[in-house]
Amino acid sequence: ARLFIDAARRARPGFTLQEADLEPLKEILRLTGGVPLGILLAAAWVDMISVAEIAAEVAKSLDFLESELSDVPERQRSVRAVFEYSWNLLSPEQQSLFAALSIFRGGFTREAAEAVAGASLRNLAVLVGKSMLTPSPDTGRYTVHELLRQYAEQTLIMDAERTEQLIAAHAAFYTTLLDQAWALFFESDQIKMSAIVEADLDNIRLAWRQHVDSQNAGAMRKMIAPLWFVHESRGWYPQAVALFGEVRESLDEDSSDLGTLITRALASGVRSYFQALLGQADVAAEKAAGAVDMLRATTDHEAFFIATLGRLVSLIYLGRFTELIRENNAAVAVANDDNDPFWRAYVIAGSAFATLALGDIDQAKKILDAVREVLEPLGEHQIMSWNYGNRARIAMLEGRPHDAVELFGRAVELSRELGYMRGMHANLAGLGDANLATGDFTAAELAFIKSLAAAEQMSMVRERLGMISSLSEN
Repeated sequence: ARLFIDAARRARPGFTLQEADLEPLKEILRLTGGVPLGILLAAAWVDMISVAEIAAEVAKSLDFLESELSDVPERQRSVRAVFEYSWNLLSPEQQSLFAALSIFRGGFTREAAEAVAGASLRNLAVLVGKSMLTPSPDTGRYTVHELLRQYAEQTLIMDAERTEQLIAAHAAFYTTLLDQAWALFFESDQIKMSAIVEADLDNIRLAWRQHVDSQNAGAMRKMIAPLWFVHESRGWYPQAVALFGEVRESLDEDSSDLGTLITRALASGVRSYFQALLGQADVAAEKAAGAVDMLRATTDHEAFFIATLGRLVSLIYLGRFTELIRENNAAVAVANDDNDPFWRAYVIAGSAFATLALGDIDQAKKILDAVREVLEPLGEHQIMSWNYGNRARIAMLEGRPHDAVELFGRAVELSRELGYMRGMHANLAGLGDANLATGDFTAAELAFIKSLAAAEQMSMVRERLGMISSLSEN
């Protein structure tokens, strides 16, 4: 960062880095990989464009990082020239492999390199030895300097047929990876599942884009469920609305293919889930109802259950608790017919909150016990964070604030272990209320502040306003 600032001041005396420049500067440093020449050439543009615009241009093309100064040796006038020198040190076979590896984004594993690009461990070791790849023994991943990746990619795209083959192989590999990760959801190893997805999120997004562009409904169907869970866990709500909205644009609503209609309906239900969380519950409830009705008549019950969750979240935000319980019972009936205790527990969990809101504490306790009996032995985190949170709310209603502090604490712990932002927000807010009831105002204020930070990260406007109100009152 200091190198960039010093170079920027030489290009534009008086240059001062503003707060709005911090994220773009981080991106510049990431894209250049900290290479001094790249940083210097990027900083030289501050006399013409903003730091944010520089970051955008660097991301688009490494040719942006070029100097017109005549007194600079030719090999130091551009990052491209530096990389071209390194490229020419590779054999034709090594160049071909490295070009193939440019298909990846954000790094890759040895298994991915072998499956997609045909790379052997020995091949990768040679490229590491020539400083073209950076290995990470702790994670088993390899990374490529982004600008060097751009250089190799420009070589690759000159061979259209090979590029097309690699894109297809890449999309197939990460679709399978995501499908395998989703299997962990039913084993309740949600932490491992999320870690797998996050490690390759850039590659997964690229694979998703390929399937959207090629209207591959079957592949998108495999990807929707795990992407729903990870976006929910991490609080990436605006991104999820945009992501799943792409399916609607890609797939024909009048298609005669049932698989296409199922994928489209599932994406609509999942998108509604996130729309409700972003304060658009009216629209979300209507869209989710259509998705649920369509999927109820199919054999894809998993898609039906997930779309039902979108409907239930919408109804919670609208306060339509009696309707929620009715919809919930319909989904539970399907799970019972399937003899599927996992989805039964997952779906019925929502009715505990609704039953509690309607004042039936005894029934809420029965539902919470039934859910815990299935999910807690599995080590499930997401639903169990709500389970403990609802138990804490019952403790508050029964005048047991100290028990509520303990229960909310367990709910926050489960949410934190998973990285579940919405669970942390809601249960930290409850923890603040419970601490207030015990007279621990310092702990209450800290919990409210942390809850507000989580709501801001998720762009949950209604919740942010609620937390600001709680802080101002206390």
